Amino acid sequence: DSAELMFFKSDTSFKVETKKVPIVNQRFLFKGILPHSYAAFIMFSNKSGSKSRTNIFFIDENYQEVNVLYDTSNKSNSTITSSSKTFNEFLNDFSLSTANSAERKIIDSSLYTYTKNKPNSYVSLWMLLYYLNSNGYKPIYTSTYNQLDSAIKKNSTALYLQNMLLNSDRLKIGTVFPNIKVTDFKKNETQLEGLYENNRYIFIDFWFSRCQPCIRQFKKKKKIH
Repeated sequence: DSAELMFFKSDTSFKVETKKVPIVNQRFLFKGILPHSYAAFIMFSNKSGSKSRTNIFFIDENYQEVNVLYDTSNKSNSTITSSSKTFNEFLNDFSLSTANSAERKIIDSSLYTYTKNKPNSYVSLWMLLYYLNSNGYKPIYTSTYNQLDSAIKKNSTALYLQNMLLNSDRLKIGTVFPNIKVTDFKKNETQLEGLYENNRYIFIDFWFSRCQPCIRQFKKKKKIH
């Protein structure tokens, strides 16, 4: 009944008139302004509240048609074709370069090599952000970012990624956790450092209300507590 455009990250420079649009005769249309090529998903919804999301695809800064062949019996068989140059690079070049990478370390090194060979690639930029979000920080991600061309590093997505990498480096194993401000259940603000003095261990968990994997872990974390 409806299609919703979902982005890898929120970005005010990506102005879309309506993120959620109706599907009429199996067609839907999004209009907006892109600062550069963007990675996205489409979330389909019906009137009963059932939702399903496509795989990743890319949108360029011009008109393009995206075809989603959706297999209702097996969602993993759903395929996307598009006139997007960046999306076709992702399918034909990037996906092939990582297709035989069974181990995560190999996939990370494949991304590094791909970025080194294609420093102007928006596929490299977005997949680096995707890997960082999915796998957590690794030093090779900073090395991969450094391979990007200086021109591509100036856009808002690259600057956002750079900030994430810098902050992630501060949180790697063996470093002291940043002294951030926290608010207790009584809405009193305090410095995290103040909790270190009387406690041998501090357990810190970040989660949000729509993250089902986060919520499923609560029982285990209650035992830890």
